[in-house]
Amino acid sequence: MTRTISMALDTDDVVGTNDRKRTPAEVARAIAVEARLSLKAVGIMLSHLREVLPQLPLDART
Repeated sequence: MTRTISMALDTDDVVGTNDRKRTPAEVARAIAVEARLSLKAVGIMLSHLREVLPQLPLDART
């Protein structure tokens, strides 16, 4: 039995694959969205630090 996994890739966010140049506003918007998601992830990790910390490898705890 073989399994085929299909994936849809959005190449607009991959460096070097854009067919068109993005405007500075589009670039700034993409960076802001990524930064916001990163901040949310950090906030979630910090709010659940006692649960998350034991699951991290020892070198990631410092």
